[in-house]
Amino acid sequence: MTEVLTRADRLSRYALVMWETKGDMDLAERFFKQALSFDPNHIDTLNNYAWFLECVRHDVVSAEALYKRAIHAAPERVDSFGNYGLFLWQTKADDDAAELIFRQAFTNDPNHVGNLALFANFIWKRRGALDEAQNLFHHALALEPMNADVLGDGASFWFHARQDCVQAKDLFERALVADPEHGNNLASFATFTWQVSFDVEKAEALFEHALRHEAANVDVLGNYAVFLWCAKADAEMADVYFTRSLELNPNHAGNLGNAAWFAFGRGKIETGKSYLARALAQRTDDNELALELEWYRFAFEPEQKGDALHRIYALLDQGWRSPWWNLTAQIASVREEGHSDFDMVLALAFVLLDEEPRTILPAHP
Repeated sequence: MTEVLTRADRLSRYALVMWETKGDMDLAERFFKQALSFDPNHIDTLNNYAWFLECVRHDVVSAEALYKRAIHAAPERVDSFGNYGLFLWQTKADDDAAELIFRQAFTNDPNHVGNLALFANFIWKRRGALDEAQNLFHHALALEPMNADVLGDGASFWFHARQDCVQAKDLFERALVADPEHGNNLASFATFTWQVSFDVEKAEALFEHALRHEAANVDVLGNYAVFLWCAKADAEMADVYFTRSLELNPNHAGNLGNAAWFAFGRGKIETGKSYLARALAQRTDDNELALELEWYRFAFEPEQKGDALHRIYALLDQGWRSPWWNLTAQIASVREEGHSDFDMVLALAFVLLDEEPRTILPAHP
């Protein structure tokens, strides 16, 4: 049966094409506005225009107004709740409000897979509620066992949060059966492959496959840069890929943090400090990354080590660790710099990497 499109439907779709395919932001916005002039309560336009205003125009106030209009116009459309929850979480940094919206979405429809995955990631990354996150992932995968996005997110959860490599590997492999060209899943599985299975050749093939399909994916580029230095000892090419990733998105907290890690590990301390300052200026929902950044601050910014230490203790006491990271070269650079409390730098690194228990540190910073 042929899909019957309204004028607002067509204009809304034209707007997405202008934005995502043609890169014509002014024309995209004109189409969004025209769609709403024909149907002020067109839910897809309200949500997509809100996302456009948030990401392209950085107009947080107008974006929030549209997200709220979408919920008010059609409260049965639970995807609108998920969109607003994501906005509250990642753009407004209002975790309490985001959790309320995610829980409302779950109450309204406990079987909406997209919202289940969003809620699971939020509960894991912001609340550290691993059991609840695991239950949400299980529920989403029971509903859609071949959803590549949920499989990839679930694999990352079991890898990083549960350190269950058997379950993570199974989910990564299923994710790539579901979508063999999914860039983030390819890159995440590549990282898993070299860190856990030590199969550098297979990992490189996965990264190259990801970049053939998504050459401008900054997450893939940044992860590949880490791989090139850690697994291939190719600092020159790692530098190329870090640079490319930050040209595409200069405010990517993860790539800025990893560029700082790379510079510190090569003894380029001032360059590392510059990247570190830029990374710390961004908001991140990745508490493992936040822990790593604070360790760099303690290790390489002596005048800030008091504040950094309090933040490190807070994250450690919440249970956060970064067991798959490598700080060998960075520790060597700290020693060479002559840190006044090198023993503490080392102890913090051991606990951060989950190689020693929290009890080896003093009770209070």
